[in-house]
Amino acid sequence: MQAPEAAAADSPETVDPAEEQHEPAAAESGSDADEPDGLADAATPEARAAAAEGEDGEARDGDDPFSAEEKWREARSIPSLDPSESSTQSGETGGSAGTTQRRRQRKQQQSAPSDHRRQQQRKQRQETQKRRRREEQEAKRRREEAAAAAAESAKAEASESAEAVTELRGQLEAAETRRDELAAERDELEAERDEHRDRAEELEARVETLEAEVERLEARLESADGEFVAEESMSPEAALSGTNLFVRYRRKGQATLEDAHDGQASREEVIDNLRLEHHTTFDTAGLAVDDVPYEEFLRESTEYAFAEWVVTDLLYEIGETGNRNTLADLFDSLPRIDRIELRGVVGFETEEGAENREFDVVFRDQMGDALFVADMNTTRTATTEAMVASLVENARAVAENNDALATAFYVTESFFDPEALEAVSEETGGGFLSRSKRMSFVKLSRKQGYHVCLVEARNNEFHVNVPDL
Repeated sequence: MQAPEAAAADSPETVDPAEEQHEPAAAESGSDADEPDGLADAATPEARAAAAEGEDGEARDGDDPFSAEEKWREARSIPSLDPSESSTQSGETGGSAGTTQRRRQRKQQQSAPSDHRRQQQRKQRQETQKRRRREEQEAKRRREEAAAAAAESAKAEASESAEAVTELRGQLEAAETRRDELAAERDELEAERDEHRDRAEELEARVETLEAEVERLEARLESADGEFVAEESMSPEAALSGTNLFVRYRRKGQATLEDAHDGQASREEVIDNLRLEHHTTFDTAGLAVDDVPYEEFLRESTEYAFAEWVVTDLLYEIGETGNRNTLADLFDSLPRIDRIELRGVVGFETEEGAENREFDVVFRDQMGDALFVADMNTTRTATTEAMVASLVENARAVAENNDALATAFYVTESFFDPEALEAVSEETGGGFLSRSKRMSFVKLSRKQGYHVCLVEARNNEFHVNVPDL
């Protein structure tokens, strides 16, 4: 039999209830005091692993359940301070095993609520994590939708911007085209404006001229006591160009140029019977030339006065000075004058074709052949060699193709340059004192040629300078 002390010591009932109650608590408190929040309440390795996972805010994917259990066992194994208990545990396995079993049952009972709480916490953490993931996914979806919407809006805005740019570019091109059209219209209008302005200036100048002409004519009418009213005006050149003179006689049975040529009529008799009639290509009624009536202008012109002198005086001057033979061609042609053309043209045929020569006065016979031609210098400027040479050359061309031409006259109202006189002398051969039978004669062939006469006009009086009569 065992001693009572030994039996008491070995019996499970002899264990102090207070000690039995407080030992697990002390052990748990001792072990939990060093654990972090969440691990102190974990009764199983799985619960402790979940608690540790919650402590970190998310599951620890790298933790091992076996490592967690090993850590838990190490934390729960507390060595006994009682030597007897230590020896009993090492010597008597049967008694200690029962005690260990009871402690384990108490621990399981105590840890059951903690495990449930830990499971609830773990479930809450999982739901929180799921909710968080859903929220993150929802936020991500919203971000993606917002990004897609923003992209679509940006695309739409870009499309609208492109359309706006295209429209603006079209408007710009249309504006530029319109600008160019307006610029062209402006240039055209400016050109028309300038043209109208120039035309207006011309008309203003014309109006001023006409007004001055009206005033002058009105003054002339007042001074003339209504004797002449000009209805139309004409330039001197146009008036002469349209005028022809005709040699006519009042009575054919009385003194004529032919009678004077034969010495059968005096100068006075011929002048009394002879008259110069004019014919014009225009109406002379109310016509003014150089502000005077046409009739007055014609009779005051040098051309008319020269023609009258030729048909009334020249024949007698030649006869009275004894030059009938030396100026025979001129003298014999005077009675044949029928028409005098002012600003006339003499035409003739050559091997190259038809040619024309212009002269200030042309004397023609009844057949229209040119008998005499004349050029005139009605200015106060001296008559030059070139002027005379032009007459001689044109007369030569006519005489070579017209046997009727007898004389070429150059009439000046000023004087002849010495060079002009010398040129005529050289052209007519040998000078004025030549022994030739014809004076101042341009010889074209043995029987053909024409005279050159230089005449000075003074107050409608004419004097032959070359040849010296």
